[in-house]
Amino acid sequence: MFKKTTQLLILTMALLFNNSYAAPKDAGKLRISSDRAGAYIYINGRKKAMTSDEGYTSILLAEGEYKVKVEKVTDEWIYSKTREVFLGADISINLKFNLDKRATEKRKQRLAKEKIAIEKFLAVGKIAKEKRLAKQAELDKKSGTVSIGNLIWKRCAEGQTWNGDTCTGKGKRYKWQARFDHFKTVSFAGYTDWRLPTIKELNTLIYCSNGYQVQSKKDDFDSCAKGGKNYQTPTINQTLFPGLPGSLFWPSSANLNSSSYAWMVSFYHGFGNVNDRNNYYYIRLVRSGE
Repeated sequence: MFKKTTQLLILTMALLFNNSYAAPKDAGKLRISSDRAGAYIYINGRKKAMTSDEGYTSILLAEGEYKVKVEKVTDEWIYSKTREVFLGADISINLKFNLDKRATEKRKQRLAKEKIAIEKFLAVGKIAKEKRLAKQAELDKKSGTVSIGNLIWKRCAEGQTWNGDTCTGKGKRYKWQARFDHFKTVSFAGYTDWRLPTIKELNTLIYCSNGYQVQSKKDDFDSCAKGGKNYQTPTINQTLFPGLPGSLFWPSSANLNSSSYAWMVSFYHGFGNVNDRNNYYYIRLVRSGE
């Protein structure tokens, strides 16, 4: 490092010496600085001096037109700028260069290799994910469950039976309190941690074919109808949840404003609402994924 610095210093001093003492009579002076110290100064294509961080670098030249380029090259970046100037005899001109930045071929090649490596990594990850999802889908079909996000749902309402393709049976309806007593004893697909979904979780199963996305709102009853009248019923994905026995389902969420009412979800018009806890509605169980 010291040797290289010494060589650059000798070069700069030699160039300045030649400019100072070999300059023609009545020469003009270019005083050059840049936003990057240690950049080479080229006059009409010839290396003449180097910029410093202590001010201007002076170069004596005969009267005439000159193309001045200031450039600094690192492994990854090229900092460069070119200007044309006319220098008159006995005239001093200050030129300050704010260098433009562009990538070197080395950097471009490194980034290209990194991009290929990342794409390969993502491709491997995508294939692994697709295989995992395909395996999970096959397991879901056999067991009568379906994985959506981080949740695993029973494809059939309680009281129905999964026959490998669809849900059969009429299903069973429960009062609000009785639904709690039921799910605590359920063992299905090798799991015993089934539970009732929250109102927000149950709302995610509402499918509006008109493109509307139903939101869980505290003080308003959202529905598929807000997206227009043309939507299919029942408002649920019937491929994932076939053989729906009815449209009204209890979640686990209570109504905090009344001990006599609780939240329910209608899969006919696709909305959440509150209703009397003594009503009989269906239930669909869920569990958290692995």
